[in-house]
Amino acid sequence: MKLTYEDLTPACKHLPDYDGHKVYGLVDETDKPIVATCVHRCGTGMKSMFGPVIKSGGGWRRPLIPYVNDDAAFTDGLRLSSGMTSKFAGLELPIGGAKSVTFVHNMPELMTDENLFTELMRIFGAEIVTRIGSYLTAEDVGTKPQHMLYLKDHAPRGLVTGFERDVSEVTAHGVVMGVEAALKSTNFFNFGEFGRIDLASYAIEGVGAVGGHIVNKLWEGGARNITICDARPERAQEVADGKADVTIVPCSDIRKTSVDVFMPCALGGTINAKTIDNLNTFIVAGCANNQLKTREDGLLLHKLGIVYAPDFIINAGGLIAVVCDAITGKPIESMLPVISENLKFIFTESKRTGMATSIVADALVRERVAKLALPE
Repeated sequence: MKLTYEDLTPACKHLPDYDGHKVYGLVDETDKPIVATCVHRCGTGMKSMFGPVIKSGGGWRRPLIPYVNDDAAFTDGLRLSSGMTSKFAGLELPIGGAKSVTFVHNMPELMTDENLFTELMRIFGAEIVTRIGSYLTAEDVGTKPQHMLYLKDHAPRGLVTGFERDVSEVTAHGVVMGVEAALKSTNFFNFGEFGRIDLASYAIEGVGAVGGHIVNKLWEGGARNITICDARPERAQEVADGKADVTIVPCSDIRKTSVDVFMPCALGGTINAKTIDNLNTFIVAGCANNQLKTREDGLLLHKLGIVYAPDFIINAGGLIAVVCDAITGKPIESMLPVISENLKFIFTESKRTGMATSIVADALVRERVAKLALPE
């Protein structure tokens, strides 16, 4: 595998989601990028537990479903890095968003061959992580804690997290806290002031690492009306095993299920003009990134009276784990409540102003980006 470093920013400037990003990549001998790291805004930075200052952060994604073309991969990286900027701003941290995405092209074996992937990690660590010295990377879809530990060995001067804990479980914990906040915000349920999750029904689209933990946490919290789906039927069955009243349906039917809470926990962009008409729910609150395909989709949810928990707020638990372990050194439990606090503000402000929660959340992070002096 022969890969070289290249500035891929010019290849992204024509895309609608380009917003002044810097894009760094590894390019193979056919001039096709294998990994692209998109940096949305470099923040003013925070001193890390590693010693150096962290100015941007975001995980390394190895998608289970290959991108259809270069533009699709770049667009995903651009949108995800912008979302990371919003997540950091939501936590009031002066750090910019970034994300690394893996392209497959003519090497589908990268998805399954761990020896090839570890070689890619070695090159990625030396050429990208070390070169962008203020970029903190971590696990993401398709990568695991052990990948990060290996990456650290090959990027000794880079900023790479490596946890013994399961960060996806922390993300799931934060999402369930966010669901409780959403339940409290509604006036048409008998959930009481505590937002009891055991009284609500749920449809969960995607039960991968985070989605699977969400099912477990809802179940442990007493919820018994849970419907799930996954693109991998065997994964859905694995999550449902031993849990009475957890129903598996085809992915094509999950949005039509009549529930109190619909939880997008798979790919981004699944909440859109075509799918919203099929939703049969009061609340949308899941762990997927970039759930809304367009800005207008948030307005449509609001018009239909569906309470939407903005994804970059509710799914910040994994980032909180990274921040606590790599930057502040504080217990994760001390920081997780900020998810509920942010959502409570967003829901309250939406009711007060009549604006969609998506618009309120966007305004909140823009205000905080300006306050934190992150370069535009």
